[in-house]
Amino acid sequence: MNEREKIITPALEKMQELTAFTGISSKDGKSLQVRGTPDELKVSFPVIAYPTLFQSGLASLMIEKNKEPRLVVIAGKISPELRSQLRELEIGYLDAAGNIFLKASRFFVLVDGQKDYPRPQKKSDSFSASLVS
Repeated sequence: MNEREKIITPALEKMQELTAFTGISSKDGKSLQVRGTPDELKVSFPVIAYPTLFQSGLASLMIEKNKEPRLVVIAGKISPELRSQLRELEIGYLDAAGNIFLKASRFFVLVDGQKDYPRPQKKSDSFSASLVS
């Protein structure tokens, strides 16, 4: 699994768990197709992926939004304050906890306040122990 997939896959899994929609990422990870009801709706979005989105990245997202009006950011984590700003700017987002804002004609999804971010798996050192009686 490449780095983009490590960011995108958990967010798409959470979206499917929390909504009636499924997301399919393109092979290059630069676009997202969301599918679901009603009427077997299919909507495509251009995607930018970040492990964690910070305030400092907002200016470049605003520039990208001018090029791609339905831009969606997929990140491992997006702070509540930044999610609010993204909604005000109408920049879509998904994160690994399941916070979602997607908007297009005939299509709107908002899930906010999710805090259950996956914990990074630590590499454990193998060891053995024996009891002495």
